[in-house]
Amino acid sequence: MVDTSGNFTVSAWVKLDRTDGWRTPVGEDGPVMSTFFLQKTNDTNQFAFSTSGGRAFSTFTPVADRWYHLVGVRDAVTGTHTLYADGVRQSSFEQCLNDAATGPPSVGRARFGGGNVDFWPGGVDQVRVWDRALSAQEVSELYL
Repeated sequence: MVDTSGNFTVSAWVKLDRTDGWRTPVGEDGPVMSTFFLQKTNDTNQFAFSTSGGRAFSTFTPVADRWYHLVGVRDAVTGTHTLYADGVRQSSFEQCLNDAATGPPSVGRARFGGGNVDFWPGGVDQVRVWDRALSAQEVSELYL
């Protein structure tokens, strides 16, 4: 379990078999909902790094049957959450406080309303978690 109230980075290689609905390849369980989601949203059909306080979106709409490398970085000092896709910064949002995780990391699903949701239809590989905020340079090197 990573301390989601502090600095952390999460990364994964993901591939969707289909692009409908809310889909979450990686999250971390809280008591009622995930404390963070690396996800594909249903409302905008973009990738996002999401928490209860906001979402950082990809600048593109993902397609099925293609691998993407997603990275979410939380910098607790600045309160910034940043999403990277294929080594490129997509967007950020600020949230001063982030909920602390109470449960384990989840792969292939999220938690919302106290239940498991957003099941991932496709591949998830090489999930990694750091207890620090990786720099933009470190994130781009992960994709190489």
